[in-house]
Amino acid sequence: MHAWDVMVALDERAVPDAADVVLLWDRIDLVATRFRNADALTRLAPRRVQVQLTDPQRTLLLDIDTEVHLYPTPPADPTARLTGPAESVLRLIYGRNRPQDPLTATGSITLDDLRTLFPGS
Repeated sequence: MHAWDVMVALDERAVPDAADVVLLWDRIDLVATRFRNADALTRLAPRRVQVQLTDPQRTLLLDIDTEVHLYPTPPADPTARLTGPAESVLRLIYGRNRPQDPLTATGSITLDDLRTLFPGS
């Protein structure tokens, strides 16, 4: 992720290498669980957020409860929905969300809630 930070600092349109994205997604639950804001977690729990990735198409469960977990399965009865490209969702969870990132949040959670929950490392 840090190499991507450097690339973006030099060119705002920079995107991570496809192999790096795969590696980042393989570790995303660990990042979400470890680098979250405890006060925001307490305030937001419990929530089941349907994460609808648009590029590539994929549906995940962001489970906000006593801990935060991101599961590779659609949620049953979601309380909120986050929609956007995989790259933008990665930025959000790594605490690097940008105003121009094409993300939308609906239901019982806002993008500001998620930005607060994932402040970055």
